[in-house]
Amino acid sequence: MRKRRDSLRYAFAILTLQAGYAIGALTYPNHFYGFNQLRYLGPLGVVAVIGVAWLAVRLGRRNQPRAIRKSSVHPILIATALALGASVLFFMLRSNMPNPDGTTLIEEMPTDVARNGARLTHDEMLELLVHSRIFAVAHRLWGWSVELSYQVPAAIAGGIFVFLMMMLARRCAEERQVEFLTLALCGGYLQLFFGDVENYSLVTVLILAYLVLCWWVVAGRIPLWVPCLTLSLAICFHLVAGWFLPSLLYLVLQARREGRRVPVLALTATLVLPVGALLVYLHFHGLPIHRLFDSSHISGMGGHYQRYIPPLRARYFGGLINTVFLLIPTVVMLPVLAWLGHLGSDTYSRFLQIAGGTTLAMTFLWRAQIGVYEDWNLYAPGMIPLALLIAYRFAAPDGRGRHIGRALLITGYSHSLLWVLANHFRWKGNP
Repeated sequence: MRKRRDSLRYAFAILTLQAGYAIGALTYPNHFYGFNQLRYLGPLGVVAVIGVAWLAVRLGRRNQPRAIRKSSVHPILIATALALGASVLFFMLRSNMPNPDGTTLIEEMPTDVARNGARLTHDEMLELLVHSRIFAVAHRLWGWSVELSYQVPAAIAGGIFVFLMMMLARRCAEERQVEFLTLALCGGYLQLFFGDVENYSLVTVLILAYLVLCWWVVAGRIPLWVPCLTLSLAICFHLVAGWFLPSLLYLVLQARREGRRVPVLALTATLVLPVGALLVYLHFHGLPIHRLFDSSHISGMGGHYQRYIPPLRARYFGGLINTVFLLIPTVVMLPVLAWLGHLGSDTYSRFLQIAGGTTLAMTFLWRAQIGVYEDWNLYAPGMIPLALLIAYRFAAPDGRGRHIGRALLITGYSHSLLWVLANHFRWKGNP
């Protein structure tokens, strides 16, 4: 009886999302870009996607997902092949719709590279430095544009991202690896790897690496300094990774509660020294340290922190809700998991809850400087722990009603893919 009730609650959440997709698509033009991407299919296409989704539920109700590790092929080979295929797909469908920040990079990076050797800021230190170096070399050797200097690394980073996701699935999803992977990768946040001309693709891979390594810490396989160092490197690439520090603190406190020795000073050094060394290096290579205090978001561009307070307007927060659903459709299951008490109380579930909760709070507390929709890539890396949490709990052995998730996958992937295609083919834009 309880299993049936849980299934009905999951079904209600998914039907609510599908109703949102139908309304968003059929009432276009509107500002519901988190729900209206199916408009490209037309009314019959919308009905067909939703119908196929529920037909798949009925036909596959008794089928159990296969585990990747059951294959006779070595799992590393499978992961490598899929990662390479993903990189090719990411590049072939690369975005041709840069946001205003991307347009600025395209216009100004050649001048900055010619004049100073790189375009640099303290907010995205290594992201800009690496991409500047790639552009300088690739432009000289092969005539690459700024766009291509971002699109190729983004596609490669996406392949590495998929590989890391498959490695995590092997460890934490047991017999439900396919379910874990499909749920975790169901989201528009993957647009980061479809050639987005912005400084988030590389840091996002490091963020996932940090989250994967934390699984190994929880399992007792590696020491805590390993993910600590990875997070420090991620911060060196982009300061957005700093929002994951509370999750690292949780693991430190959890280790101490379990009676394990935690070298706090060594961990602090592991976290601080790479960032400090990079700041010193850049100080002598075109980015003076004083600019951290007058031209960085971390200092409020000289103390003007009021510019980062979001406006108390329904239109603004409605845009944020649209952005979250655009980036991660599976978020519709989060309140249901919480209601049913299925968010998990094990250490890794708690860790993902803290990481996801912190980054979700950042989404709603840190004002989008160029508009909510245009700043989607600022918020995209923060969707990763939420995607992992939902996939992790759906793939748990005690899960109920998970077959209904197939309806979510079909409609969610359709919505995300159409957004990717719209950006690639320059279809009629969003707000």
